[in-house]
Amino acid sequence: MHVNRRDVIRMLPAAATLVSASAQTQGQMQAAVSEAALFLDRLAGYGFSGILGVAEKGKILLERGFGFADREKGLKVQPDQVYSVGSITKQFTAAAILKLEAQGKLSTADPISKHLPGIPADKSAITIHHLLTHTAGLRPDYGDTDFETVQRDEYVARVMAAPLDSAPGARFRYSNAGYSLAAAIVERTGGVGYEQFCREHLFLPAGMRDTGYLLPKFAPGRLATGYREGNRWGTILERPMAADGPYWNLRGNGGIHSTAGDMLRWHIALMANTVLTASAREKFETGYVAEGPRGLMKYAYGWSTSQSRYGKLVEHNGGNGIFAANFCRYVDRDVALFIASNVSEWPAIPFTETVADRLFGEKLPAPPAVISIPKERLQSYSGTYSLAGGEKLHVAAEGDGLRLSAEGQQPVSLLLFGRIRPMPVAEEITKRTLALLRVEASGVSEEVLRAWGRNAPVEEIRKRRTSFWNEQRSRFGDFKEAVSLGTAMERGDFVSYSRLVFENGSVITAHVWEEDGPLLGVRVANRPPSRVFLPTGQDEFSTVQIPTGQPATVRFKREGQSVRLEFLDAAGSPTAAAAR
Repeated sequence: MHVNRRDVIRMLPAAATLVSASAQTQGQMQAAVSEAALFLDRLAGYGFSGILGVAEKGKILLERGFGFADREKGLKVQPDQVYSVGSITKQFTAAAILKLEAQGKLSTADPISKHLPGIPADKSAITIHHLLTHTAGLRPDYGDTDFETVQRDEYVARVMAAPLDSAPGARFRYSNAGYSLAAAIVERTGGVGYEQFCREHLFLPAGMRDTGYLLPKFAPGRLATGYREGNRWGTILERPMAADGPYWNLRGNGGIHSTAGDMLRWHIALMANTVLTASAREKFETGYVAEGPRGLMKYAYGWSTSQSRYGKLVEHNGGNGIFAANFCRYVDRDVALFIASNVSEWPAIPFTETVADRLFGEKLPAPPAVISIPKERLQSYSGTYSLAGGEKLHVAAEGDGLRLSAEGQQPVSLLLFGRIRPMPVAEEITKRTLALLRVEASGVSEEVLRAWGRNAPVEEIRKRRTSFWNEQRSRFGDFKEAVSLGTAMERGDFVSYSRLVFENGSVITAHVWEEDGPLLGVRVANRPPSRVFLPTGQDEFSTVQIPTGQPATVRFKREGQSVRLEFLDAAGSPTAAAAR
């Protein structure tokens, strides 16, 4: 499915004191842009592919590509490469609604029954404002995939037939479906297709000729090819598509394509009030409802708003697990950045904050440059390394580097968090996962189902988890124990890895949790938590930590017949070691 914003890392407001909003000189800003570009250029050496665009005070300062748009063809990302922007699409749907309001054809206060037929009584109180602020009481999605061939009226009927999760206006729950309903209102009220309305009233007036689903008629090679775990996924336009754009699980809530330049032109047009009036833009960018219990971020119309270190931040991100994009507008400084990627292992969103820090003058080191070494030298480091506490690290040559796989919380913390001591929340989630598995091994009880949250489809979960345990027992015999392999942070959620030991074999599972929330999912994992480190010096290998953007480096030292693996700090001093 088209991912929800909770499935990707968002730029949270930093706890640090607000940085002075004094403007950088033109020379300082250009130097800062160069530093941000250098960071992504080095990151491309580790596998990142994507684009970065930066604008300030009505001028585009950077449009730059990094890595490969198509690996098989050897095509590098060009400055005008076209990327899927995911849920950033929502702001265009909201802007279309505000455009129709300016034309006197609707009001955001209207009940949706005024513009959509067949609205049942339990949903008669839902307004357009509720749809745009994710407070309509709808579930996130009402279909199996983004590309299910469901048409508009069928989709609306499907949503209307399902029970509400909460009363309209009662609480925030991110919903792709709400924005698809808003897109249906755009079509019915605007009298033309969703994409055509956006192109005529938003994109072309802003100078955005390369933004849309199908109408830009993208030439071959313009769209970046997506890759998932090293395998070609392709593009959204290679999936099932109606004659006028995506089907309705995706239309209006995601899937729009754009370039860095077009997204920056959108920011420039908004700041100049050339697409929306000043009053409409204020309505567009006002935060109406808290997105979490702390209330640090508030949802506007297709935007999140917060107070960042650099002033008011109006932003939104999106992705589908392959493509990822983030669009951030620091409106107090009239600075915008757009970043996107097409490789699942290196999503752009987590690196937005470190790019922004560089843009606003923070002096941060770039990752070390990757070098090449002979394959036989790579092979010489392979083996199992033991830390002082007995936990293991497995090292294996993979491609041009080494894959380090962890078994235990300390090696996971070293690999994925860059620290010796585990994060307290990781330890807590590990305990939560093991307790859940031990209960679940005896049956999928109500206690197990409560871990998924009150809005989870409990019967579906009960059936799926019961089937999982039955399958493992039929393959491996009686269950013996659950052993934690460590908890990592991946794409904004915590993933707790466990080895389930049976009489005649074992299986690795990954439980995905919200930090302070319910269990989001469980999957079978191919291996324990791991990272690929690439050669960056004599006997040294590095990776880049997600989401900090800081390099992590290991060094191998031969001591007679043994090999010592050392984790290095920023100054190059050992912080932990393991021996083979």
